[in-house]
Amino acid sequence: KSTVGLHGFALDTEYVRQSDGTETTMPAAAVTSYVMKQLLENFPDDPVLSDEDGELLSRDQTFAKSVANFLTSFQVLPDATPEGVAEWSKHCNSYPDGVPPNRYWVFTPIDSNKEFRDAKQFCCTLCLIQDGEPVLSVMGCPMLSYDHPSRSTSHPSGSSIFYAVKGHGAWTQCVIMQRETGVYMGQYGLKGKSLKLKVSEKIRRGNDGLYDMLGTEQLRIAQHSRMRQDIFLDSERIAKLLGSEFAKFHFIDNSIKFSWLARGDEDIAWTITQGLYDSSSTLRITEHAAGAFIAQESGAVLSDFDGKDIDWSTGPILANNRGLFATDPNKVPKQAIVKAAKEATEKSQVLYEERCEKRREKAKMLRKIFEEMTKQAETDEEIKGAEVVKRRGLEMLDNDEEMMKLTQESMNRGVPILGQPPTADADALEGPIPYSPINPNSE
Repeated sequence: KSTVGLHGFALDTEYVRQSDGTETTMPAAAVTSYVMKQLLENFPDDPVLSDEDGELLSRDQTFAKSVANFLTSFQVLPDATPEGVAEWSKHCNSYPDGVPPNRYWVFTPIDSNKEFRDAKQFCCTLCLIQDGEPVLSVMGCPMLSYDHPSRSTSHPSGSSIFYAVKGHGAWTQCVIMQRETGVYMGQYGLKGKSLKLKVSEKIRRGNDGLYDMLGTEQLRIAQHSRMRQDIFLDSERIAKLLGSEFAKFHFIDNSIKFSWLARGDEDIAWTITQGLYDSSSTLRITEHAAGAFIAQESGAVLSDFDGKDIDWSTGPILANNRGLFATDPNKVPKQAIVKAAKEATEKSQVLYEERCEKRREKAKMLRKIFEEMTKQAETDEEIKGAEVVKRRGLEMLDNDEEMMKLTQESMNRGVPILGQPPTADADALEGPIPYSPINPNSE
């Protein structure tokens, strides 16, 4: 924010776009244009799979101009033009429909936008898939302090890059970026040599507060942060079945959790996007390939919760796998997690059925209310309206498929049931002041 001198709603207006329900920030669009340019120049025949909107800059010339100015101002691409960045950006959607190609790149410019906008840990990832398997991966983490088990402390001003090549292991490199008051000034350099990562070598230093007082070593597990209560309870249940009564969970909504595992910060990294009772496969390859491959090359074991290897050949969705985890096999063997997940799944299914039974009880109560509605009406108009509500309400309650869908949507809901908070006011400094008539800029 301090770089461009804009705040709140004005910042969103200038540097954020919404497209098909997906948010794109100007830095994400800039990273996309830059990386796509490099891929086009060096691997012009390789398609790219990304969740970004490659046509956004072509549709929005104002946004394209902002991206080009960003790239030229920081001397990333001194000759960038709005037309050029728009053309390069299109390449991020070059992945074809139908059968996955034998060779393609998986790319995410900012993982995730939420962490980036909240000034939390985020990363940029790029992974090469060849013959249905990851073979090369790079992850840049500007906000993650450089660290390694061989160091006595993390580097005070170094950022982290992680990379891996199939059969050659995983590595981390320290990057020094020139900053003033926390703002990147466009200059950077590599410091020292790359250090190899071994998942069995842990970073253990300093005090760990309450966990040091437990008297027993607890598992350190990295997983997504924004999850429903039932999903977290499933995660906690697996950890307890593994013998860790008070597992230390670290929450992050991007691929950095796999780099934490690879460099020795964690024992396990996993993704459970639905409750264990749900056997559907919903994981996206763009959110997992780069990080999971780095963890695997560091010595971690990859699997889904049914014990199957990860099938990277299915395209954008990992359709043949239920969840995903990477574990240090010296600390927690794969089969131990699979066995614990099986027991936890059985409990999760029982609890889900109990929730469904409660739903049926509520449906029975609602049915009675709908059936009694017309008795409470007095005028002809009220009776007519009550009949309509009664008919529609009973139709909904009689549709088991629709009721199960509503139940699942309620559980999956990512926004408050009453909707989002008030939209931002153009005159606000940092967003809306709900229900306030005060204009902060008025004299």
